Amino acid sequence: MNQIQQLLITESQNLYNKESFADLIALLDDEIIDQYGTAQLLALKAAAYQKIGGYANSLRYANAACSLDPQHPQAFFLRGNAQSVIGKLDEAILDYNLAISLKSDYKDCYTNRGYCWIDLNLHEQAISDFSMAISINPDSPDAYINRGNAFIEKKEYFEGIDDFKKALLLDPNSSIAYNNLGRAHYDKDLYGDAIIYFDQAIQKDSTYSDAYFNRALAYRDIYDYDKSIDDFLYFSKLVSATNPNFADIAKNEIYQLELKKYDSWYDNVDRIIQKIKKVLLFDKSYVTHYTSMSSARHLILFGSPMRLSEGAFLNDSSEGTEIHRFLGLNSPADISHDAHSVLFQEKSFIGSFVADDKDDDLTLWRMYGKEAQYEAKGCALTFHKDHFLHNLDQSVRRAAKGDSIDISTDEQFVFYRVAYIQRDKFVLPDKMQTKQTKNNEKQLNALMKELKSKVSYINKDQKQKALKLMQEIVYLFKSSEYRDEHEVRLVVRGDRFEKKILKEETPPRVYVDLVSLPPVVQKITIGPKVEKAEEWAAAFNYHIKAEKKFGKEKTQIVISRIPFR
Repeated sequence: MNQIQQLLITESQNLYNKESFADLIALLDDEIIDQYGTAQLLALKAAAYQKIGGYANSLRYANAACSLDPQHPQAFFLRGNAQSVIGKLDEAILDYNLAISLKSDYKDCYTNRGYCWIDLNLHEQAISDFSMAISINPDSPDAYINRGNAFIEKKEYFEGIDDFKKALLLDPNSSIAYNNLGRAHYDKDLYGDAIIYFDQAIQKDSTYSDAYFNRALAYRDIYDYDKSIDDFLYFSKLVSATNPNFADIAKNEIYQLELKKYDSWYDNVDRIIQKIKKVLLFDKSYVTHYTSMSSARHLILFGSPMRLSEGAFLNDSSEGTEIHRFLGLNSPADISHDAHSVLFQEKSFIGSFVADDKDDDLTLWRMYGKEAQYEAKGCALTFHKDHFLHNLDQSVRRAAKGDSIDISTDEQFVFYRVAYIQRDKFVLPDKMQTKQTKNNEKQLNALMKELKSKVSYINKDQKQKALKLMQEIVYLFKSSEYRDEHEVRLVVRGDRFEKKILKEETPPRVYVDLVSLPPVVQKITIGPKVEKAEEWAAAFNYHIKAEKKFGKEKTQIVISRIPFR
């Protein structure tokens, strides 16, 4: 290394330490890099670009540093960071592996690789990496917070809470640790304890928006609407400039809370509906989606995102009417705008699934596992529901530029069981007919009876409000003739997604894109009438193996041999 190169490194490092990143980038222009470039200078320029969010340029210079000096751990670390941000998690992990092989005590590498494992839903690996970061620097509160978050993702609350408390021993002023303790207790329905921790987070940092949002949810769930509204309002003010989408979520919550606050009837109806949703929660690990081979080609081989269509496009014309019939309410389509017309109302977007124990079912092959109109020529895709929902939540956050916001959004995306109405009684079919299912069925029938009493003899304004509230559950009820399907549904509001239209179809179809399935697919069942099934299986197999470099679960591919005529 010559004297000029050493001077450039010293000056660049000083600029980096002073956070003068633009000046550093200007100093190391392409002419200087071409004449005096070393791996260290390239790495410094890559690091500066990362600090200002220029990850494409950072990747370019980190690549050059890795090529110039394959023994430079920081170069691989920086390239891993850039790969991670642009969504190339497998490539990022490979770079972190190389950096760690060159520097075994590289704490930041273990930390950032841990974040990648979290995004891949590989929580054990994340916990292992965060534990390594702790062993390298046991005085780092952030390392305990990171591991605590990984434990909470696994629903190992005791371990997660313990790590957050260890972080507070090291840094009693950590608002993040207090907020995360609050979220852990909120997830366990311990709302009073959660509020205490959110209070402490806000005391440590009065501008900590996440804690205001999370405390607002806790106040809402104990029906303290005034305090909930105040917190949502303050959150909205804090994030309106930087995260307007999340500010809109808060404003919608405020609107609903104002209605409940001043209308006890509306509040009571909403409380019943929230209890119904809780009873219908689907609590198993896996769901299965029947589809055509053409759609599977796009979902698996091309990585196209799964789509949900608006409720108006469901195949069964009776969709959304069963609960209205039971309650004695007109459906929205039956309420006249004037004497000769009805007012269009937006609907939720619906995804249809079944429990994974129905992944090779004769009735479902006949009804849904089709190619065009040819029965049993489709396939069934089984995947881990929580991993899918995690990916969906992260995708929505990134699209809203709110991925740095640590707020609870679990209720935004939930799988529910479908209940079937048989002679005004609600049935929850289950292969095992467990005691829990029977209890849920009994509770559901009691709640539906209570709901019916609340919406009897109501005025026109109340009817409109009731119908709007029903949108949350209207597609979770079907006629008993479908009870053998054991259907599970994902119901999402469209306000967090871009609505797209297939204009070439008649009628044009409205849909929203979710996320890609290959990262979470656990099993593919090819229908019993699919032609050249072995060839399809081979294509799916090798494509998924190439894509899932660090997949926790191997994807099973099976060809149905169920008797089908």
